[in-house]
Amino acid sequence: MIRKGSMTVEAAGLIPVIFLVIFAALYLCFYVHNRVYLTAAACESAVCGSLEEAMRTGGGYEAARVRSLERGSTGFYGASGLLSGVRTGDRITVWYSAVTKEETFSIAWPMTAEGSAVLLHPAREIREKKPYSVRREERE
Repeated sequence: MIRKGSMTVEAAGLIPVIFLVIFAALYLCFYVHNRVYLTAAACESAVCGSLEEAMRTGGGYEAARVRSLERGSTGFYGASGLLSGVRTGDRITVWYSAVTKEETFSIAWPMTAEGSAVLLHPAREIREKKPYSVRREERE
């Protein structure tokens, strides 16, 4: 038997749980968006540095660093403390680190993202596979 006012009491207990689920899903979306954006920015920066290294001027490290700073300066919701870096070797690796904060419950979700690209040397690879002297003889 339903008594007068029982629906109000049940709703008062249920509404906070519903809001908690809604806001948790919303902040999870912010976290996933920031993580995907950072991963895409890291991969793009690494490829940019790799392509710049393939040119005669070199400068892959600097190109990747500039692109990572450019991409890391926009597009984040609720993220703070963004750090970025570039490592070189046989690959160019760009990494990001940030924290997505939720102010209501004081929750901080740290995240890292990394992208890398192999250094391209197309002219050298072509010469190694088919030396210039052989190609010259084939043309004649």
